[in-house]
Amino acid sequence: MVLEDAVQRSGEKLLRRIREQSEPEIRGFIGELLTAAARERAAALDAARQHADADREKAVRDEVANVRAEARRAMETALTAARDEAERVLAERVDEVQAETERTLTALAELEATVAAAPEPREVLGRVVDGVRRLDQASSLTDVLNALAEVAGSEAQRAGVVIVEGDRIRGWRFVGFEPALAPAGQLELALVDAGIVGEAARSAASRSVVAGAEPETGGAVPAFMTLPSGANAVAVPVMVGGDVSAIVYGDDGGGEPPAGWRESLEILARHAGHCLEGLTAARMVQLARLDAAGSLGGDPPALALENRDDTPGEAGPTPADAPA
Repeated sequence: MVLEDAVQRSGEKLLRRIREQSEPEIRGFIGELLTAAARERAAALDAARQHADADREKAVRDEVANVRAEARRAMETALTAARDEAERVLAERVDEVQAETERTLTALAELEATVAAAPEPREVLGRVVDGVRRLDQASSLTDVLNALAEVAGSEAQRAGVVIVEGDRIRGWRFVGFEPALAPAGQLELALVDAGIVGEAARSAASRSVVAGAEPETGGAVPAFMTLPSGANAVAVPVMVGGDVSAIVYGDDGGGEPPAGWRESLEILARHAGHCLEGLTAARMVQLARLDAAGSLGGDPPALALENRDDTPGEAGPTPADAPA
């Protein structure tokens, strides 16, 4: 028993010594294991984070690409639809203008029959045809109105073109009037004070007057001019899209204008309306295409607009030559 106790005590003492000597090493080993595990865990977390970030960036890029592709498809679809609609509208307007041109030619034929018995009918027709050709050559809305005033001035002793703006008229150009008449650019008058000019604008039909006649036999002389007794005057509306846009005025000034001058003004005013409709339709198509192209981020070409130089004179303002 004594020996066993001594051996046991020696063994326990040896174990304590071994434990005391190995404990730092064991702790260091454990610390190294924990440090390595922490590094591995941090590396794993960093790799997972990078992978997640890459996935998110790819998802964002894919989503942006999808959105851009969808927007591009929508813009292309809208552009195609706008072009188709513009071409359809243009085709319809061309058909309408062609139909109106045919009616104008029919009216010319009727005029030929009307003036057949008048002196020098070929001269009348020649003037009207020349006027129609000149209107056809106009390349802008301004040019059409100027040409209309000039060809009307070759038919009547005195002629003018006024613009209809709501319930008022505004002078555009006068031909053959004395300087006493206010310059076209300064003339502005309510329809109720414009005599047959206002009546033509309100009724969308031609109106005439014989100066000095009883009121019930004709309209009223426009307030911005005077006519000698017995003089004949006529006002013809210029129709654009079913609305009165301008009025052509003409009178004989109490003299002897060319034969068939009133009928000529009717034809020229009607044809001027067709020309204005055609130019307006072309501009609408151009604007539709520019708007559609602009929606795709392109730089649309500059579009010249009509403008006027309000310099007074017998012929009224001189508009700038801007393309329609």
